[in-house]
Formats: sequence, structure tokens, C-alpha cells
Amino acid sequence: MSKIKELYFSILRAFFADVPVSLYKLLLFGLIVYSVLPVFFYPNNKFYEVYYYLSYITISILLICAITYFPLKSYLKKYYIRVQTAKLKTKHLAIIMVRYNIIYKTMFYLLTNFKKFFEVLNQNDIPYVVYVIDKKEDFTAIVKNKDVKALFIFGHGRKHGLKFGNEVWPYYNIPKVKNIEYVGQFHCNHESGKSLYEHLGCKGVLIDGVTLSYDINEYIDSKKYVPILKAIFGKKK
Repeated sequence: MSKIKELYFSILRAFFADVPVSLYKLLLFGLIVYSVLPVFFYPNNKFYEVYYYLSYITISILLICAITYFPLKSYLKKYYIRVQTAKLKTKHLAIIMVRYNIIYKTMFYLLTNFKKFFEVLNQNDIPYVVYVIDKKEDFTAIVKNKDVKALFIFGHGRKHGLKFGNEVWPYYNIPKVKNIEYVGQFHCNHESGKSLYEHLGCKGVLIDGVTLSYDINEYIDSKKYVPILKAIFGKKK
């Protein structure tokens, strides 16, 4: 497996590490419903006959889920930690991906062509690190890292902030550091307020309004970011 594919699938594992948890909760709810249904149906009901045979499948799924839940979660967690703690002790582009516990909030990562993005960066010798985070403190630490010269932010948010959990965290909380030269805000940028690059006083790009994977893929395909990043990382140290 190529390094790009390995990185891509590691990121997907990181984002979907909570899928077994959600699935487990869903199946537990199904078990409760399964237990209550017979109260409303009599044995001579035709639906009850179908329900009786399907119950074997339901119980089998529940047993498999219960047996594999902890080993699978542990396996996925290893990949999450590996991506999250990636470090590069030289100046680089920080690709920040915010991790969300709710599955539908994570689906747009599957639709965004990150594989193509990584290929373009590699072809142009642009150093980068992917940071999978879920805390605002992690975000602040990355911005303050003197080796980080550019940021590409993926997640959910508003023009003036990035979403962590159910909270939109305003960018004005970030110290006005001087190490960041360029910011790409690839999350929703509707509503008012200052973007991160406006707050930091550097150059940057964002997609106005609600941002879809289609919009991000168009930008990736355009390669407009390549000359900008090469100008930053082509400078003498």
C-alpha cells in the first residue's frame, strides 16, 4: 500500500473510531424495541410469525456487536492516536481535521478528495502534517507551533470560528502569532465576523457561505494553492 493510501485510510479510521459505539447504542435500542413488540402482537398474528424468525438474525447481530465492540474500538483507537500525534520538526503546512462524534457531521470527509490533495502536495514537495483533533486546545497549540507556516482547516464552523462538539469557538481566542503566513478555511463560512487569517493579519482563502465537499474538491482540482505554498516553503530557512 502506498504512503498516501495508508495515510488516507488511517485518517478515515480516526474519524470513524466512534462508529462501533454508535452502532452498539443503536442495536441496544433495537433490543429494547424487540423486547416490547410482543406486547402489541398476538402469536396468531402473521406479522408475529415473521418477527419470530427475524429475531434469530437480530440476536445474532447483537451478540457479534457485543463480542467485537471492545477489540474493534481498541484497534481503531491506535490509528487515531498515530495520526493525531504525527510530528514534523521542520516548517510545514498543518492540515487540521476536526473529529466529530456524530456520524453525519463526519460524512463530508468521505466525499472530499483528500487522496488527490495529498498527491498534489507530494508531487510539489510541500511538507505537511495531518492533525486529527477534537479539542480547541489542540488547535491553539498547532497555531502557536513555530514550525507551522500555513494552515488548511477542515471541519464545521462559521466564518468567525471553528466548531468543536456543539460549540462554535471564535477565532479571536487565538493569539495573534506571526508564524502563520497563509490560512485556508475549508468549513462553512456563513454569518459575520473575522476569519482566522483576517484575525492573524496574514493571507488566506475561504469559500463563502455553506461549504460543501463539491466546493472543496473544485479548489483541490484547481491547484491554486500550489504556487502559494511553494512560495512559502521554498524560502530559505
